[in-house]
Amino acid sequence: MSKTTKWVLVSVVVIGLAVLGIYRFKPKTNKDIPAGPGPMPTAGAPIGRGGQTLLVRHVVMQPTELVDGINISGSLIPNEEVNLSFETSGKITDIFFEEGTKVRKGQVLAKINDAPLQAQLKKLEAQYQSTEDRLARQKALYEKEAVSKEAYQEAEANFNKLQADIEECKAKLDQTELKAPFDGIIGLRQVSVGAYASPNTNIATLTNTEKLKVEFAIPEAATIYTTLRSTQPTQRWIRAPAPIWSAPFTTTRTASWYPADT
Repeated sequence: MSKTTKWVLVSVVVIGLAVLGIYRFKPKTNKDIPAGPGPMPTAGAPIGRGGQTLLVRHVVMQPTELVDGINISGSLIPNEEVNLSFETSGKITDIFFEEGTKVRKGQVLAKINDAPLQAQLKKLEAQYQSTEDRLARQKALYEKEAVSKEAYQEAEANFNKLQADIEECKAKLDQTELKAPFDGIIGLRQVSVGAYASPNTNIATLTNTEKLKVEFAIPEAATIYTTLRSTQPTQRWIRAPAPIWSAPFTTTRTASWYPADT
């Protein structure tokens, strides 16, 4: 290939690249934009080339409050909850509560057979008067030095022992009654009249829902959030409609955790 031919080829390539560049960078008209039918817009109005109107989308920026917080799902649990059971063993003779009703602190809920203890208490109380009279006589004789000190002390010890036995019997009788330890709502009973109950037998569940606690876990990355705010004064722990619940069960709600005020 001669030198003249090479120069011709190089010239053709350069001219072709120049024409391609001019074509690519030449302004073009958008055929999708309709031509403006009216007069020329005023200064500052957006227009296209050749008198065409340029349609644009716009958003007006306005100041707003930015809430820097995280939403966490948690579980509501009652303030107090206990499985009720007797302190002693025996056959259940009475159940005094209705399932799902409110009970008061100290209210008798159920009772087991106390006939043997009642008989024992009557026997001890029958001995009480005679033992007390015997102690009084021994004391009078001891003051007159008619009996020894040992005889008087023995009569006094027998009287004190009888008093202790009576108190013990009354305490055992009190254990035959199942009483509510606090105000609340009692759930389903697990036994019936005639069943044998022991301290390990669950009679029912008592729940106090006047106050609720919320359980939730905070991610380690959000440990800077240290203050839990609420939008209502009656329930200061969670964002939830008031009243929360009037029945003894656990549910799930959402709490909001915010940064501490500085």
